[in-house]
Amino acid sequence: MADFEGNTLPARVLPRPLLCRDAVLTRRLPTDGLPVSAEPEEVGADGNAPAQVVDSLRNARACLVCKLVKSQNQFVDHGCDNCNFLEMEQNQERMMDCTTAHFDGLAAFVAPRESWAAKWQRCNSYCPGVYCIKMTGELPDFVKDFMKDNNIQSLSDQ
Repeated sequence: MADFEGNTLPARVLPRPLLCRDAVLTRRLPTDGLPVSAEPEEVGADGNAPAQVVDSLRNARACLVCKLVKSQNQFVDHGCDNCNFLEMEQNQERMMDCTTAHFDGLAAFVAPRESWAAKWQRCNSYCPGVYCIKMTGELPDFVKDFMKDNNIQSLSDQ
């Protein structure tokens, strides 16, 4: 295997990370002689499809329950990856009620169950994705009642 300058690397040494704006990207090493794939996996190790990354910050919104950030269209087309009970999919009004455009900071988690930063943000039980650090907004009363009845806790309550 070679690094970015064409130098040969020992089998167990990871190449240096690539810096891309504010994110740090690392190349995966091939396993068992298989080529490294740049394509995202269709199904993750937990059996779920990976979360969508926000495609536009212009119309970005954060889920008021889990802080997941997506564009308005992504929430309407696919709903919230963590909060299926909100039933935002194909429901513009519900999406506007259960998300907020008033949030600060972004954190992207590729492996939230293993990330200390995800634990610090209390997102370690959620799917991979982009989450806001701080948000302002309030869920409708009927959603709060449903969550209370079903013992579901919101990150905004903690």
